[in-house]
Amino acid sequence: MVARKLDVSNAGHRLLMTSYAVKGLAIKHSTIVFESGLGGGEDHWKKVIDLLPKSVMAITYERPGMNGSAPDGVPPSPEHIATVLHAALAQVASPPYLLVGHSWGGPLVRAFAGLFPKDVSGLVLVETTDFGETAEERRRYIYEPLGHGEDGEKLRAAVDAYYAQQAGHFDPGVDADIQMSRDERRDDFRDLQNLPMPPVPVVVIATTRYPFTNDPHLPVSYDQAQYQQLMLNYRFLSLGRFARSVPDGTLVTTARSGHYVQEEEPRLVLWGIRRVLRPARPATQH
Repeated sequence: MVARKLDVSNAGHRLLMTSYAVKGLAIKHSTIVFESGLGGGEDHWKKVIDLLPKSVMAITYERPGMNGSAPDGVPPSPEHIATVLHAALAQVASPPYLLVGHSWGGPLVRAFAGLFPKDVSGLVLVETTDFGETAEERRRYIYEPLGHGEDGEKLRAAVDAYYAQQAGHFDPGVDADIQMSRDERRDDFRDLQNLPMPPVPVVVIATTRYPFTNDPHLPVSYDQAQYQQLMLNYRFLSLGRFARSVPDGTLVTTARSGHYVQEEEPRLVLWGIRRVLRPARPATQH
């Protein structure tokens, strides 16, 4: 496929995009649009793009304030980023779009689907941030079994603050992404819950191979192994519920990859894309 670097306008601000297509070949399917996780990074999708069939067009890009794209001065909420992407795509490709989102990119493509449902042909969510989780369900499925039903959110906040301190500082665009992800979780992703979900095919890919850790320096005391297992169990419950919320949804788990499935197991992501491009036919009525 031929990669073509594009400078696109985001309300007068420079936005970097890359278009992948076979030169001179008519496109037969949806344009595949890749949305990266926290911090962006078009290069995270290279192994998947290299496997794509020649009959498709693919787009990657860098969000405002990241990796060469100019900041636009607007908080990077899922709805804002979806609106930016939609306007940018209108300059380089025609809908419908098959949206592939990794990690924090999952809520971003979910917002796109809710805001522009007629332009979306399907979603592939790769190790997505769980935009279906709520504080009440965390209490029910995680903190009460852990013995912290009354102070679970305080425990979580202390752990998050500890790991944020360990991670240090990032570039302003990445820091804004991280803060927005925290704000969205704190608010139970209410803005996304209020957006409609079009009845398009969805594939959710999630790993079971999370690194279980036991950090003796955490500022709070609890059973870390049990907590991490409860978190993982709840994650699959919530992601499965989202997959079942559409007429053609599939949840796939893997133990062969870590968080970056698209780099460790690109053929699984390719399978998800093909699955959305060619959704299952409904059962024949007899």
